[in-house]
Amino acid sequence: MQHLTTVLPACLAALLCACTNAQPEDAHADPKRQPAPAGDAPPTPAVGEVVRELGDGLWIIFQDRQGTTWFGTDGDGLYRVDGNRILRFTTKDGLCSDRVRQILEDTSGNLYFNTLGGISTFDGQRFRTLVPVQAGSALSAWSSQPGDLWFQGNQDDNGPYRYDGRTLHHHEFPKHELEPAFLAIAPHAPFSPYQVYTIFHDSRGALWFGTSTFGVCRYDGRSLTWISEDELTELDGGPSFGVRGIVEDQDGQFWFSNLLHRYDVSASEPKEPGAPSAAYRRTRGLVDSEARMDAAPAYFMSGLKDGHGVLWFATLDAGVWRYDGNHVTRFPVQDRGQAVRLYSIYEDKGGTLWLGTTGQGAYRFDGTAFARFRP
Repeated sequence: MQHLTTVLPACLAALLCACTNAQPEDAHADPKRQPAPAGDAPPTPAVGEVVRELGDGLWIIFQDRQGTTWFGTDGDGLYRVDGNRILRFTTKDGLCSDRVRQILEDTSGNLYFNTLGGISTFDGQRFRTLVPVQAGSALSAWSSQPGDLWFQGNQDDNGPYRYDGRTLHHHEFPKHELEPAFLAIAPHAPFSPYQVYTIFHDSRGALWFGTSTFGVCRYDGRSLTWISEDELTELDGGPSFGVRGIVEDQDGQFWFSNLLHRYDVSASEPKEPGAPSAAYRRTRGLVDSEARMDAAPAYFMSGLKDGHGVLWFATLDAGVWRYDGNHVTRFPVQDRGQAVRLYSIYEDKGGTLWLGTTGQGAYRFDGTAFARFRP
């Protein structure tokens, strides 16, 4: 049990507590899946608004199978860029909220938008809202099948959402041993300590959930196990702002939202029968542990392994770090001499890297630097 002193500093909490890390996933879904309607009345076609330029708060980037690029915003809805044409969709077109946190696609080409008001799906003509069914927190209620789509939900939710092609299931985490301590120091927190910031599918077929407060949880289809140590939780007074990014490297080791250490996680069962903690070994990362006092370079908001096996980490305001297994390269991302606040990093189908930001547009990598994207 950690020594409990405080929660995330107010300056970061104000910016980030409502955010879920949008590390987009390529989803392999059942081609026969049909989006579930929100009600009896058929939705009207989404017309959208033709605009001349993109907004500034482009948090999420996603390229669909047609090559069209989508940008999810924090209040302006969705932008769709096809060549030089920009179309904007909002709640007026049927999107259930204009604050978008995640974009997925199934093999039929249906798009899914995780927003702070629910999950919308788009078939190319109409938006529909998926209506969730509560699955509860019992382990027996959890399930994972090939083709399932997993969603982060929003800041008030305990646990993720799973769409199996017919039903949207809301899965809850069983009570964590640190919950009483969290409620004792933050009884009126404006977010759930079980809020899911990011979802990652590892090479062994397990799912990882990065949470706002209790670290990371692994679901392997049989059990739920946690890694809840100081560097990954919000209960030790440290600079961590929750687990917002998860990356698996070429050696099968994990990076959980920080560059201080990487984690060699056992694929076996928990350390003891019935124990909620995963077995793991921590090894040195890319940043010296003394940097822990400065969250900017030590912690990343989003990360990925590109098509060549190279790791990329997007930090909040210390640029992007590239690690090829031997060398580290840092790419500053600035606007008029000021550090840009990054939210997500994404690799499109052509291998191009993109950055989503909290208020300075989107950035695209040209092979040597990240430059602001202007269609």
